[in-house]
Amino acid sequence: GGGRGKGKGKGKGKGRGKGKGKGKGKDRDSKYPAGPHIRVDPELGAGVELTPTCWGMRVDLLEESPGQPHLTAGSTITSIDGVNLLGLPDEDAVYNAFGEKFRDGAPIDVDPVTVETVQLPHEAASWPLSFSEDLDMLAGKFAIDYTISRLGLELCGPSAAIEPAKSEVRQLLDFYAHGQSAEQQKQLQVDQAAMQLAAQRIAERQRREAEEYAAWQLYLQQMQETYAAYVIAAQQQAAQQYAMQQAMQQQMYQQQLAAQQQAAAQQRAQMAAQHGQAPMRQAPAQDDWVSCCTPQGQPYYYNQRTGEASWTPPPGAHCRPGGAAYGQAQQQLAQTQQAQAQMQHAQQAQMWAAGQYGQQQAQQYGYPSQPWY
Repeated sequence: GGGRGKGKGKGKGKGRGKGKGKGKGKDRDSKYPAGPHIRVDPELGAGVELTPTCWGMRVDLLEESPGQPHLTAGSTITSIDGVNLLGLPDEDAVYNAFGEKFRDGAPIDVDPVTVETVQLPHEAASWPLSFSEDLDMLAGKFAIDYTISRLGLELCGPSAAIEPAKSEVRQLLDFYAHGQSAEQQKQLQVDQAAMQLAAQRIAERQRREAEEYAAWQLYLQQMQETYAAYVIAAQQQAAQQYAMQQAMQQQMYQQQLAAQQQAAAQQRAQMAAQHGQAPMRQAPAQDDWVSCCTPQGQPYYYNQRTGEASWTPPPGAHCRPGGAAYGQAQQQLAQTQQAQAQMQHAQQAQMWAAGQYGQQQAQQYGYPSQPWY
């Protein structure tokens, strides 16, 4: 059967030197040293994903830009700018030492990825599950990868780790193939204390990363709440301003309406005053009025200048007695009555003609024969 395991002492997430941006072209090669070095674009960064291990900074991923001509996936940077990354206390120390010297054009030493194959006996297929668990612990201890194939057990990692890893793999195979002797038991202890310490470091790193992620999520939530509160406050302020504008417009409208009404009232008062003064100016002179009596002896008043007759004296008039004006008044009264009779007769004739027209239209078009049509 086949399987694949990875070392458990990885520092992914914290040991990345990844960046983004645009490449500048081949004209930049002249400013770099001739030996192995790392390139860092001011916009793109290094374009590489790294993991700190006990052997240095392992290259996990390379991007196309800005390009790293001296690095390949799986290779390990063992030193940078004269600082050795081997033999440091832990992965954090490797990461910090690398970060302090990380710059554009920094010289580096690179340990290329090495692949070695160890033969497996045929009975390995029936070995217990603990064999795979032991391989996982061994790979984590040496920060390498392994693959079980038809060729055997393939070990992949930095050259500095392959030889000691192969020695322990052989001891492990001998243990499962021939049983555990006292000497083998002593030699095959895969440094349980060191493995526990590595597991503790991994757990601690995962805990710190979880706390940092939770803090970041809390910060984002607070920012969203602050933004939402700002939006609500801005909306309330806009609503208040709109209400104030509406109130001001309503007040201005009422003021304009009141001014228009006042102006209209003043205009009507002026027109009424003008109409009230006109009759006074056109009133006939009061000296032309004379007092007369009808044949029945009822007094009335007659204006000799205008021919106007009235049963009551005009206000403030000084009427002269004028018996001779009686005939004139009677004649004027008769003329007035005759004119009124002629006007009434003409109106009746007009109404009769309109009624006849309606009857004709009703007969021709089928309209109702109404006397008012």
